[in-house]
Amino acid sequence: MFVEQRREKILNLLSENYIVTVAELADKFGVSLATIRTDLNRLDQEGKITRTHGGAVLKQEKVSRNVDHSYQIRATLNIEEKHQIAENAIKYLKDGQCIFFDASSTCYELAKVLFESSLRITCITNGLEAAILLKENPRITVLIVGGMVRGSSNAVEGLMGIDMLKNFNIDIFFLGSSGISLINGITDFNIYEMELKQRVIEMTDKVIALMDYTKFDTSSNIRLVNLEDVDLIITNKALPQAAAKKYQKVCNLIMV
Repeated sequence: MFVEQRREKILNLLSENYIVTVAELADKFGVSLATIRTDLNRLDQEGKITRTHGGAVLKQEKVSRNVDHSYQIRATLNIEEKHQIAENAIKYLKDGQCIFFDASSTCYELAKVLFESSLRITCITNGLEAAILLKENPRITVLIVGGMVRGSSNAVEGLMGIDMLKNFNIDIFFLGSSGISLINGITDFNIYEMELKQRVIEMTDKVIALMDYTKFDTSSNIRLVNLEDVDLIITNKALPQAAAKKYQKVCNLIMV
């Protein structure tokens, strides 16, 4: 098989599966790990894929924001940017608070930062990975809402656990989502998780949206919340200044 044929097949695999590893590609094509790394590096340089540790994912702009791609895929995208946002977000927390954060990959980065902190707080979430992580910190009380779990998702979905939330005064809701635009506000693709998020927005004192710069000026098919109903949006300095100024006219936006 020629080099270009192999690279085309790698792109086809990514179109189907959204994520590949060096090891599985080397085994599939019967070539060395070094050869596959060279292929992936070249495809990354050409802007066709995004390299990750040990493999690659489909280029973000080629991934539809109206499709619920696997959490494992989303968690590999823009990790550094999401971690920067999380490190800033924790500054809004103090001992004794009760917070809710969703099952987004950005909120999981917040959970990792929170795990390493000395804060004593109560965390409510519908994110499985976050709950599993935070339960190991004795200073943090962890509650997880009830509902349905799907194979590709990191989220507990639906409203089965909504009655539990009525017993808590939620100080801050940390919200992640797949898109934000001036016209449509903050949008997402998952109708079942969307209902829970909207209920939490009604219950909480403050809503802080954690959105990396790639989410701006994009929309998914479900409107979650209007920008004026969000108390603070935290994003990265990589967001172009022209775009930032447009959003800062209608909402409280900071770049870190």
